[in-house]
Amino acid sequence: MADRLLAATSVELDDDLHVDLEAAEDTVRTLTEWADDLAEHPYRPGAARPDEADRLTRDHLKDVLRDHLPTEAIDWRSGTKLSLDVYFFALRRVRGLCAQTREDVFYTYGRGTMALDLGHRVAAQREVLRLRELRDLYAA
Repeated sequence: MADRLLAATSVELDDDLHVDLEAAEDTVRTLTEWADDLAEHPYRPGAARPDEADRLTRDHLKDVLRDHLPTEAIDWRSGTKLSLDVYFFALRRVRGLCAQTREDVFYTYGRGTMALDLGHRVAAQREVLRLRELRDLYAA
């Protein structure tokens, strides 16, 4: 799965990254075995919800990718993330937004950050423009 995501970001895998993925898979197997051994423990946490598991997976992948991305890609991600954050927080401060519009703001911000995580420039820029339009409409 990670190979597919890395291919989508147009970052080439090097040997070090393959070693990291293999080590990560070994660690996951070990942790899974430990979790099975402790299945009956009274303080064992419950299973992560699908959205939590997805967020944790994306966060880990971002950590792995950060060391292997070219400077241009890092700069693009940082600038786009800043734009998403500025427009999102400006819209969150607006009083009197209807529930539908507020939900659209959160949804658009989520899509933009997901596009960033996957390295999809066109989709991320589209979501920045949508948030900017909403900001110009409601926060101006």
